[in-house]
Amino acid sequence: MLRIIHIILLFGFTLNLQGSTDWIFSSRVATALNKVSLYPDSSYDQQAFQSLPAGVLLEVLDETVEEREDASQNQKFKWYKVRSPKGKEGWVFGDGLAVILPTKSIDPKLHSFHKQKYRFASGFGLAVLWIGGIEGHDNFYEKDYMNPVYKEHYIILTNEQGQCVFVNCSSENAQGKMYVKHLQFLDTTADEEPELLLQTVSTSVGSEYFENRNFEIYSFQSGGFGRIFEERMGLRLRNDTHSPSLFKNVEVDNGSIRIAYIDFLDCKHYKQTKDIGPYNDSAERCIEYVTYTYSWNQRTKQYQMLYEESRTGPVVTTKKDNIALLDQPSLLAKSLGSLSMSDRLELIKVHERKVIEDGVQKVSPYFFVQLKNGTTGFVKAQAIQFKDIEHATLLNKYYQKSATPNLREWKSKESFLKIMGDNRSSFTGK
Repeated sequence: MLRIIHIILLFGFTLNLQGSTDWIFSSRVATALNKVSLYPDSSYDQQAFQSLPAGVLLEVLDETVEEREDASQNQKFKWYKVRSPKGKEGWVFGDGLAVILPTKSIDPKLHSFHKQKYRFASGFGLAVLWIGGIEGHDNFYEKDYMNPVYKEHYIILTNEQGQCVFVNCSSENAQGKMYVKHLQFLDTTADEEPELLLQTVSTSVGSEYFENRNFEIYSFQSGGFGRIFEERMGLRLRNDTHSPSLFKNVEVDNGSIRIAYIDFLDCKHYKQTKDIGPYNDSAERCIEYVTYTYSWNQRTKQYQMLYEESRTGPVVTTKKDNIALLDQPSLLAKSLGSLSMSDRLELIKVHERKVIEDGVQKVSPYFFVQLKNGTTGFVKAQAIQFKDIEHATLLNKYYQKSATPNLREWKSKESFLKIMGDNRSSFTGK
């Protein structure tokens, strides 16, 4: 008999799915994340009697009160008693199941998607989106309360036939965390089929100041569901330190995806033909504006590079007239002439000179630039403004003071993701 405490009534559904999944509206459900084994009890003492494939929808009948160790003794999860679509009952260890989560346990950005319906023309048909997860603990210490939480949450689509597809959207463990920055449904492939657009942010323990962002697109194509695009957005300067540009800018529009960013690179990898002058690899980075574009290929069912990567020298101007062009990045520099706001300067590299001000070490940046007539020299970075590029506002803010911010503290509220197209067909979490 089902204990009432283990039943979650899914009130709020506006769906009327018919067929073999009717019971998901009155019972607690789970889906197998990979191939799982059914055991006769909540232990590994007896041999499994059946295997179930990934993506199968299961009804949760019961669960253990306490978490148990897995076979390798590395983690602890609950065991769940489940019933398969064919009525077979048995116990499954919790590391292989995504169990529907109560709303209070779900990222607020996903609330507007949880328990909602979507229709797909690919053969998957009418489906419910729900958020499921596995939750347990890493097993490092003898006392359970000392063990760190282990979580994996999934976006799950279940159709009328009980078929499930899923995408990992957040996690938490001893190594770090991942969470959703943006979620949206939008037809990006012009086939009248909504794709799932997902941007996530992840951080590592000990390096929480450095964010890794990842943008992915998932779609039903050629009879299956899977990832059709991925772009890692984080930009590093050195080691685990952010670049002043922070992240790549990703723009999605009518079957194309354009990537743009300012690259602060080691000068030995500089692609331009400009003279970079003497190179100090501990204090200087060369700078290039990078763009490339992908286009959806309906025949191959994948995004393909439309334009090869383009690298150019970003063009900047001075913030006011009569700015000195210097022969070196130093307070002792000699003037080579003056610059006006009408001068178009090609940015070649940045020199970050360490100085002591009021007993505090700071970094005073200078830009090495080239004029149209070929003249080169240094200009204080605070006197320069970026224009006509996606990261202009961000970089102007970064260099607006005489000393640049600590890159470990440098952050922005920008998503660096711009979704174009028909917003009427999109569904974005608040």
